[in-house]
Amino acid sequence: VEYLMDEVSSGQPDETKHFFAMTCLLERFCAPLCDHILGKKNGIPESRRQIALLKKQNLFIVPLDGEGFWYRYHHLFHTLLKSRMKTILSPSRQAEIHHRAGAWFAGRGYIEDGLRHLIAARDVDAAAELVMENMHAAIDQDLSRRTMGRWLDLFPKGSEKRRPGLLVAQSFQRLFNWDLAGMAPLLERAESLLKGPNCSTPEDRRQTLLGDIAVQRAVCLTWLTDTQNGLQHALQGLQLVPKNHLYALTYAISYAAACMLFCGKKDDALLLLDKALTDDCAAGSLNAGHLLTTKAAIFSYTANWDAVEASAKSILTIHKAVSQADYWVGYAHFFLGSVAYERNQLDSASEHFYAVEKLRYRVNTR
Repeated sequence: VEYLMDEVSSGQPDETKHFFAMTCLLERFCAPLCDHILGKKNGIPESRRQIALLKKQNLFIVPLDGEGFWYRYHHLFHTLLKSRMKTILSPSRQAEIHHRAGAWFAGRGYIEDGLRHLIAARDVDAAAELVMENMHAAIDQDLSRRTMGRWLDLFPKGSEKRRPGLLVAQSFQRLFNWDLAGMAPLLERAESLLKGPNCSTPEDRRQTLLGDIAVQRAVCLTWLTDTQNGLQHALQGLQLVPKNHLYALTYAISYAAACMLFCGKKDDALLLLDKALTDDCAAGSLNAGHLLTTKAAIFSYTANWDAVEASAKSILTIHKAVSQADYWVGYAHFFLGSVAYERNQLDSASEHFYAVEKLRYRVNTR
């Protein structure tokens, strides 16, 4: 294998050797990315032509799509290439390549690739900032909750200790797994950093993170049955969380309504949900399933089965026009099954519960 490597590299022109050196740290590459890393210098061929030459010579390059845009090196060749080039490239040069690759990936929405390279470049601050910029979009778009978990796993252990944004992200991840006890120290540390005299977080980001902390605390306090404090934190979250952070905002509304119910303010809870549903329908019904599920749950506590049925049916009606997450569609069938069961309509109850069963791999995201 070493002999083969020598034969391959020794027979190549200098520009190809340079291309190998500058791309050996990439798990996948394309012409625009390579151009960005190589830089526009006189005498350096366009990466598109260089890649075409490697393909023509069958030099251990593997296409990753049908369009011929993304490529990687053969795994064995790539391992040898990295091993050899790391003895040639200085640590600072390697960090520069990783940093340029990370910036290119991040700028085009390939967040995980961007994080991997920024962390390899030891720029943990830039990586943490990238997580903060994309955290809520990832939460809103990925009901499996795995995306952000993969992002956080890339960071060196202890990176979060002086970075409140990473602490909040880790606490969200624990919330997704219902590790409520594990959230408390993370939230306390994040709030201490954000309210400390040496906080360097920009004010708008600071307020947003404090809103996230308030919402997460509302969830924890509600399940601990401290609903008075839970309500205060949920209302604080409603004041601070931006409207486009759908998950956090909807959780703030839902847990504020739940705490109002348990504090004897059912009418206030329903008014809050009705206003939120009106705003949500105007925005395209993005959160209707979650809000209507909360409403159905409140009605079920008071055994108002007609109202539970109406709320659940509304989820399915809206779902026909504006797709709701399967999670909330499953809840609609669960509540309709519960209503039918209470009315002793067992065939109907069985039908709705079976609809939930068919969604079992989608409704149980945790």
